[in-house]
Amino acid sequence: MSKTPPAPPRFYYAPWRNGDMDGTIVCSSHPGICKCTMFLNAARCREMKLVKKFAAKLQVGAQGTLDNIRDKEGRTALHFAARAGNTFMCKYLVNHLKLDINAQDEEGNTPLHYAIQEKRLQAALYLVNNGVDVAKANKEGLTYLHYATHNAFSGQKELIQLLISRGAEVDACSNDQWTPLLFATLYRSIEAVEVLLQNNANPNLVVRPIAPLIVSSWYSYEITDLLVKAGGDPNINVDGSTPLQGAVAYEQVEIITYLLKAGADPNIADVTGLTPLENAVNLRHLKALAVLFPVTKPIPSISDWSVDGLVKYVDSEESKQLRANVRKEVFHKSKLHAEDAFERKNYAIAAGWYNTAIKESPCDATLLSRRSLCYSLAGCGNAALSDAQACVCLRPDWPIAHYQEGVAWRLLKNYPNAERSFSRALALDPGNREMQEAVREAVEAEMGALRV
Repeated sequence: MSKTPPAPPRFYYAPWRNGDMDGTIVCSSHPGICKCTMFLNAARCREMKLVKKFAAKLQVGAQGTLDNIRDKEGRTALHFAARAGNTFMCKYLVNHLKLDINAQDEEGNTPLHYAIQEKRLQAALYLVNNGVDVAKANKEGLTYLHYATHNAFSGQKELIQLLISRGAEVDACSNDQWTPLLFATLYRSIEAVEVLLQNNANPNLVVRPIAPLIVSSWYSYEITDLLVKAGGDPNINVDGSTPLQGAVAYEQVEIITYLLKAGADPNIADVTGLTPLENAVNLRHLKALAVLFPVTKPIPSISDWSVDGLVKYVDSEESKQLRANVRKEVFHKSKLHAEDAFERKNYAIAAGWYNTAIKESPCDATLLSRRSLCYSLAGCGNAALSDAQACVCLRPDWPIAHYQEGVAWRLLKNYPNAERSFSRALALDPGNREMQEAVREAVEAEMGALRV
């Protein structure tokens, strides 16, 4: 009976620091590692002769050997060639050396993720047309459409259309519930919004605690117009936030006027019970106030229904106390909703409710820690780290803050920093077995990443 051949070895080296793919390579004295280093470097630097030379030396007959030559972040030669936009090199690596076109690095990114991120259109088109799995997402749940829609570049529409025609899901959700349309709206990519809507992206899809039309109301008349004409609801309400409230917050008078003509209701209050008109008064957005006052129903509690009377009431102690009481109620309800969503393992929604609570208490370390945990469980390492670091700044003597920081670093595969954070947590709580285990695992992971 023939034995199954062993899996090809996996080579690691550390030529670039902090994920910088353009740094200076430092070769190991070990000859095998040196060849791996030079092979990857040649692919990055467009040195075809050197790629062929070192590929010949490294191909020892085991299928997949070249695929397993990676840097310490798990990137293959094809990742480097795609990032550099070297289409000719990509073709050679795929067609002749048979590198895996769908290979993922430690963060789950493929060569196509890198090509799109760096706006390398021709390399991206080649990869899409030669076997890329268009449904592939990285560890944060970000697909190629997410990358293509948040980064405006020449040929963007062509690439988005090609991805969709090959089966990319137009309303795909990332781990923290971002859709390509929400990305495109946030980054003001008008062309991306246009092509997504032409391909039936849902303008009213609310998976994150926000909607595209609310985002566009902050700063883009053009995108607001596209969304409304595609069926976007001008009264879409996400936890008391509406497009009209968003336009008022940023004093977008032209957008306010447009939304009102499109059927936006000026009498819908936010979570604190304030209408767009009252918020305009609070913010002293006088132009918005002038547009909204004639179309807003009189508020019974305000005896003098005039602009001056409205300003006087909003500035009164009675009104301020009422708003303070409402905010307290919103704060407590938001925490309850967050914990309920957390128990149901809906971590993105839980993070959204924590957002609402944190707006009322931005220096609450416990809330920041809980939101960091939600982001970690949703696979959003950078967001988790940001909250954890803020938590450490607020309460440097709290072991949980350092522990959450370690969890975030671990999620980002930065094991040295994870080990340091876990060690600080353990120093503050020496008897905690979970923290002891976290330190041990981080050290083992760090050693494993360095092991050749």
